[in-house]
This record gives sequence, C-alpha cells and structure tokens, in this order.
Amino acid sequence: MPSCAASRTASITPQGADSERALAQTGAATGAELAALDSFKKAAAAECARLESMAGAARRKIALQIEALAAKLRDARLLENLERRKLAAWKLEFAKELDQQAEEEHQARWRKQR
Repeated sequence: MPSCAASRTASITPQGADSERALAQTGAATGAELAALDSFKKAAAAECARLESMAGAARRKIALQIEALAAKLRDARLLENLERRKLAAWKLEFAKELDQQAEEEHQARWRKQR
C-alpha cells in the first residue's frame, strides 16, 4: 500500500506539481509564491500524516474485529460439538430407558401369564 511519505513533495496533487514546476522554470519566484508553495507542502504533509494515522487505526480495528470473529466462530464450533455430544448421550440414555421399560413390560406380562 503506497504511503504519503514518499509523496510528501508538491507532487502529491497535480496542482502542487504544476506550481512547483512553474516556479522552477521561471527561476524568479516571489516570496509570497514561495511561502504559498511551502504552506501547501506542509498542509499536504499534514493531510498525509492524518490519513496514515486514520489508516493505521482502521487496520488495528479490522485486526481486532477479525480476532473477535475468530473467537466467536471457535465458540460456535465448540457449542455445536457440545450440542452434538449431549444429543448423542441423551439418545443413548433414552434408548436404554426404552429397553428397560420394554424389558419390565415383558416380565410383567410373563408373570401374568404364569
């Protein structure tokens, strides 16, 4: 990702580059023109610094969100696995109880028949 640091000259914008070229070609720049060019360069550099800071903050925020998302996905997988295991255990216990009730019913009928 290109940064403003490499572009901190007047060439940050086309107007700045044009102004600087025009002053260099004429060779005769007034103090006011030089001051305006310097002011523009400083403003452009400050804007670049501000944008770089905002980009850094955005990257940090994105990294935190990605980290939080990964944690939530891991938690969701753990809950799904827990649910699956509990359901399997419940089905096994239910089957045992059903077998036990069937066995008790069978024995009760057998006793009645005797």
